[in-house]
Amino acid sequence: MAATVHLEQQAAMARQMHLAHELDMPVVLHIREAHGDGYDIIDAAPSRDRPGIVHCFTGGPEEARQWL
Repeated sequence: MAATVHLEQQAAMARQMHLAHELDMPVVLHIREAHGDGYDIIDAAPSRDRPGIVHCFTGGPEEARQWL
């Protein structure tokens, strides 16, 4: 069950990234203990300047540098 929910969350985030790209809108990311997954999804999203905010940050310095 947890794996299914995790996959559904990843798919929903990917859809949101594509929609933000289509509408040229910024994104606000609430990522808690899932920085690797979140970054991978954003990295795979359509290429463009990706303005937005990452809040509820639970990562460390290495993860923070990745988002800059």
